Amino acid sequence: MILHQAPVDVPTYRRPLSAITETLTSSGFTIGRILEPLPSEEFRRADPESCGQLSRLPGFICFRARKS
Repeated sequence: MILHQAPVDVPTYRRPLSAITETLTSSGFTIGRILEPLPSEEFRRADPESCGQLSRLPGFICFRARKS
């Protein structure tokens, strides 16, 4: 359940994907998984406009990496 809350500003840092992956691998990590989470159905119902935008331009990327 989403309660009515004040908006939260989240700082963003855009980087090329290769800059992120090269930094991980050159630091001795092996990338096991890359995931771009999509908005949840709950978020879609609460904010359809932002959900549409985040479905086309993902706002987050997650890496699973292990030190080799």
